[in-house]
Amino acid sequence: MVFFIFYTKNIDQRLYKGFITRFIIQTIPRNKYFKTKDWVIKLYPSELAVNDPNFHGTKGIGGVTGKGEIKLYINDKKDSDLYLYLRENMVAISHELCHMIGIVLDWYDRVPLRNNDYSGHKAGTVLNKYVQEVHDRHVEGRFWTMSIKRFNYIKIKWEVVHARVLDIRDAV
Repeated sequence: MVFFIFYTKNIDQRLYKGFITRFIIQTIPRNKYFKTKDWVIKLYPSELAVNDPNFHGTKGIGGVTGKGEIKLYINDKKDSDLYLYLRENMVAISHELCHMIGIVLDWYDRVPLRNNDYSGHKAGTVLNKYVQEVHDRHVEGRFWTMSIKRFNYIKIKWEVVHARVLDIRDAV
């Protein structure tokens, strides 16, 4: 399984590891799962995105996926409403995980983008499939609600936590 490095201070690391692990397990084919073991996922507070050249001096939620590594910039805040930050963080995290899955599945074919995307690419631009498919699905709003069960140590009971994530399951 992937290796996690948290540079965050406030998020529930067990919760995020659980969502990321469950997302990978539910998305990638079982016979390719072993290929994720050499990947490193680094989670940073979104304020540090200004130091990443891919963010062009701005801070925000998002990430960068390279071969063997994902750098994620997320809201590192505690809030009484668990879903406030988890919801937007998981959209960005699942987006980058989909890029990783595309790389693991060798989606290196060059294909045209169906839609203008958020990173400035225009429809018709030819990209690697692991970029094109993820960006098109994001623009098209192809998401699903993923759930995990966790124990709430404050309320002393099990609870189900939901988050919206990008859906590429039918493409893999």
